[in-house]
Amino acid sequence: MAHGEIGPELAGALRANPNVERVTARTVVFRRAFIEHALDQYLNFGKPRLRIFEEAGIDVGALGRDRAAAAFGNWLTKVKRGLPVGSPPGRPSPPPETTEAERLRAENERLRMAVDLYRQLRRLDRRHQPQKQPPRGTRR
Repeated sequence: MAHGEIGPELAGALRANPNVERVTARTVVFRRAFIEHALDQYLNFGKPRLRIFEEAGIDVGALGRDRAAAAFGNWLTKVKRGLPVGSPPGRPSPPPETTEAERLRAENERLRMAVDLYRQLRRLDRRHQPQKQPPRGTRR
């Protein structure tokens, strides 16, 4: 088993826990309700992070203190950025209150910026073209 992988015994125990949504060889995905409860306990009542996992029936020793701390840190980062907890990592989805008109305005602005950049590049390209000289031996 490679470093950081979850063994079959731990994976089975985690899958049996109602607070765990799914387990792969390298990741554990917790249910949104558990994440919200854990953040509430930590932020509003000051309960220690690892104790929250233990009270939820998750063996922190087997899971790994670093893995548990990293998961909690990711959740806190999402809360600070205003992202929904339990959302997949990567590009954040737009907030649900964003209207279609706001989304289209933002897309138009991005396209306008792309066109402006294209025009600037064309101007620079024309500016750095060699000057055309009339062929030798001909007079104008």
